[in-house]
Amino acid sequence: MRTINLESYSAGDESARRRYTTANEAVSRALGRRKIAVRAALVRPPVTAYFTRSKGVPPPPPHPRLLMLPILRIGALAFSLGALVPTSPVRAQAARADSIAVTTAVTRFHDALTAGDSVRAVATLASDALILESGAIETRAEYLGHHLGADMAASKDSKGTQTVVQVRVAGDAAYVVSRTVTPPTGEEGSTGSQMAELIVLERTTTGWKIQAIHWSSRRRRS
Repeated sequence: MRTINLESYSAGDESARRRYTTANEAVSRALGRRKIAVRAALVRPPVTAYFTRSKGVPPPPPHPRLLMLPILRIGALAFSLGALVPTSPVRAQAARADSIAVTTAVTRFHDALTAGDSVRAVATLASDALILESGAIETRAEYLGHHLGADMAASKDSKGTQTVVQVRVAGDAAYVVSRTVTPPTGEEGSTGSQMAELIVLERTTTGWKIQAIHWSSRRRRS
């Protein structure tokens, strides 16, 4: 909108000056109100639109993700409760039976050594068994031809007490850790000995077989 310049009119034309002055003031007031309205619109908070559906019109179907929420909550709850459920009696009984079978296989090997029965002792060993003792590694055949006789003699005369320290079964594999403490012989300087034994076994179609034996011994500290 154009503003009228009053300087271009003569001083004698007072009526024209008043008319144009009044027009300019009206224009200024109108522009001022428009600026205020624009500023108010800029700071006005956003308006939230609410929609209502007409009677008889069915609501839109929910989003598929919303339908999955109850199922996910139930699944999470079931998983949490399952973690708190203790081991079933059947599984616990099976694990106990495996531990007893593994320990029995090791006992048969030691009993055969004590009895001097090489046939029974070798029968408890797998065909590819390894025996580790005094830094040496022997196969089943090498053990049968070298150290088996000495081990049978030592077991027969042993006064040591063997204690099973740990039995662990994991599927078709297992191991038994034991300790044998032999008291002093009574001779001067004798303090006795202590031996640690690790036997690894594997489940086969004919029962548990010894896959590896590791013996480590030392004199007991006085």
